[in-house]
Amino acid sequence: MSTNIPDGRRLLLVLQQHLDGHARRTEHWALVAIGPRTREADVFQMSGNMESFHFEAIRVPNVLKVAAICGGYPLGYVAEDAMERLHAMLAAQRVVLHDWEWDCQDWVVEAVRALRQEKGEWVSMNEGFSEATLRRELRAEKDLWEIGEDHLFERMLNAQNAS
Repeated sequence: MSTNIPDGRRLLLVLQQHLDGHARRTEHWALVAIGPRTREADVFQMSGNMESFHFEAIRVPNVLKVAAICGGYPLGYVAEDAMERLHAMLAAQRVVLHDWEWDCQDWVVEAVRALRQEKGEWVSMNEGFSEATLRRELRAEKDLWEIGEDHLFERMLNAQNAS
């Protein structure tokens, strides 16, 4: 992945966090948009639990300080001036309550599929996305994290600082 985020764009990624105590998952997934030469990021996610899932958007001053971050996967780019549009689109994605088979990972996959259907220059998604690839790459990221190696966000931001 190139660490050079074009001016006027934000890199769109899946952010993965280690999760304890969930009935069937060991990772929480969210979408993240991060600009060039910064660690500040907008995080879009499902919060709550099976009875209370809801969309949440927060800005974090340093993406590396997100608790238990254990990897990421690059999806594409979104125009800086389209962040409100991205927020509105993600906020409008379906939320399923009272279903053990639906959670934050399903929301991310559905949101990415919807973004891939968008036309225009406000968002450009990398080719070749599949849920299987996403799961495989995020598993590899968590494997690195578990042995103390740098995950995607650390590699990307450390390379950014070195340049």
